[in-house]
Amino acid sequence: MSDDPEVLRIRTTICALHGMDAEAPYDKLEYFLFFWERSGLSMVELAGAMFDTYGVVYHDA
Repeated sequence: MSDDPEVLRIRTTICALHGMDAEAPYDKLEYFLFFWERSGLSMVELAGAMFDTYGVVYHDA
């Protein structure tokens, strides 16, 4: 697997665009978050995008 941030960001986008698999939604979410963080994107950016798009507030547990 490539550790190139651009490749990881593309994989993150593919995960988001592909939709949730009814049989393995947690796997898809895990891959999305893995690619997001490994590509150098911050969870603060993700939380902001979630709030701006869906009005969901992310709390780090």
